[in-house]
Amino acid sequence: MFEKSQKYQEIVKELNLNNVINQNAHFICYNDSMATFGVYDTDESYHEFNIICDDCFFNQMLVDELLHLDRIVFFEYAIYLDSELLGKRTWRNEKTR
Repeated sequence: MFEKSQKYQEIVKELNLNNVINQNAHFICYNDSMATFGVYDTDESYHEFNIICDDCFFNQMLVDELLHLDRIVFFEYAIYLDSELLGKRTWRNEKTR
C-alpha cells in the first residue's frame, strides 16, 4: 500500500532531490515498535526515517531499502538543518488504526 501512495511518490522525489536515496541510513533506535534511522548528507542536513513494519532491520540499510520494507504501516521522513525541522512527510495505513 505504501509504495502505491501519493506520499511515497513525494518522499521518493524529495530523496532524489537531496541525493540521499542511495545513501546508507544508520540505525538510531527502536521504541514502541518504531525503528528510527538517520543519514547526514554532504550539506550537513540530517534525514530521519521513522518506520513501523513487519520486517527485519539491520544496523545500516540503504534509504531505498527502507522504502521497500515489507508490510509498512507507518513511514515518516523528516529533514533537519542545524536541529531545525525543514520538512516532514508522513504516511500511515489508515486500515490499521
